[in-house]
Amino acid sequence: MRNETRAQLWARNIKKLKGIDVFEDTRRREVVTYRALHVTMCKNTLKWTLTQIAKYYKSNGKSGYDHATVLHALRQFDIYCYYDKGLLDTMTSISGMDAQSSAELSTLVAKLKYIDSEFYSNIAFCIADAYEQTSIKHLKALEKEKKEKYAV
Repeated sequence: MRNETRAQLWARNIKKLKGIDVFEDTRRREVVTYRALHVTMCKNTLKWTLTQIAKYYKSNGKSGYDHATVLHALRQFDIYCYYDKGLLDTMTSISGMDAQSSAELSTLVAKLKYIDSEFYSNIAFCIADAYEQTSIKHLKALEKEKKEKYAV
């Protein structure tokens, strides 16, 4: 799947799950928060540069969005995660809808940042197995959904 298509799919899924258009010209907190989520996924998963992300947003109707704004969104994402506990869950849902291992891995890495090191050593042996089992579960659910959707 092309990277622009994946980014567009993520934006649609955010709108579907949360009712927030990340390309909307507003500074409302919830829009800025989920825009930062989308920018982070584009940067970490698609490996886009700051300028590429800014151009993508401009091409989708977001005015006044440049590389510095993208950098600010990336830097603020951890703070938004701290105050909005559902943000990482949304990230997990979106990456699950995408069914791409790299998106799921970046989500897991983002969540691991918030685990204190004293607890991390206790669960480190389980993480790889849990990730593998979760990936298999998501793939089975997506396959089932596709079969139901296209079985007319």
